[in-house]
Amino acid sequence: MTSTNNSRKTGSLICPAHTGIINHAVELQGTANWRQPDCYMANFLVQTTLPHSNPDDKPGAHFSRSNRLMRLTISPTSPRFGIPYGPIPRLILAWLCTEVKKTKSQVIDIGKNQTEWMKKIGLNSKDTGTIERFKDQAMRLFCCTISLERLDQIPRESSKRLLVTDSLDILWDPIDPQKGSPWKNTITVSDGFYRAICRSSVPLKFSVYRKLTRSPLAMDIYLWTIYRTYTLNRSQRKHTEIPWEQLMNQLGADYSGPTKRQLKDFKSNFKKQLRKVAAYYPELHDLVSDSTDDKCIVIHAGVLIHPKPAATGSG
Repeated sequence: MTSTNNSRKTGSLICPAHTGIINHAVELQGTANWRQPDCYMANFLVQTTLPHSNPDDKPGAHFSRSNRLMRLTISPTSPRFGIPYGPIPRLILAWLCTEVKKTKSQVIDIGKNQTEWMKKIGLNSKDTGTIERFKDQAMRLFCCTISLERLDQIPRESSKRLLVTDSLDILWDPIDPQKGSPWKNTITVSDGFYRAICRSSVPLKFSVYRKLTRSPLAMDIYLWTIYRTYTLNRSQRKHTEIPWEQLMNQLGADYSGPTKRQLKDFKSNFKKQLRKVAAYYPELHDLVSDSTDDKCIVIHAGVLIHPKPAATGSG
């Protein structure tokens, strides 16, 4: 990222240390239609995001993040499970949103067993640690309430509550995860979540999203840059400036408080993870920059993913 005074300047975003990502990017870019989406994420889960690491799971604890327009709050509904965090619930949500878009149904078939479902999502179904984390994070996600509050309508109060699922019927077998169930394993997506997905979803490339799982922040930046550059392009605005402190409150799940040190750490990590995303989309050299006073990030209009006409949503 480079400093700019509302003008685009090229800076070095690619770090040689990210060899695996760079090799994958080169391979992907050599395929046909690599900028066409094959996956989607509900819009509101891009504007504000899940925790990156394990939050405070004390009884009654909740997690909250906000941007200038909306606040997202996640609250557990069961004492058995805490707040979902990290890459696994992000992958589950992307897979669920995509299945809803593809099938136009609220009832989603997740396969005959846990192993089959994990393979659908692209996770290692033979690693014991991954198996246990997958089950834990899935249940955290399905046993929580997501609250969305509008912050731009004061003095009017506007909010809604969403469950990812109204009901689920899953056989978890910790001894033999490949054991099939005599019943069909299904998840019934809630009415509110279903409508949110169909109304407005952000397109993405799942192989890229999955490759970034070593850093949940990188996953969030990937979706956020797709969303912000595209919506700017649709609005015919050339650029927008977002204060770093606002962006930290929106995406920086591991940086609480407005101290200068925390803001500096967030900016440093954001730029580090942005370099990984830029391996796939070199135009981010031009589309993302610092403001001259270093207080804002400047986003320029562009299109990283070319959404299909029937699935553009709000970008």
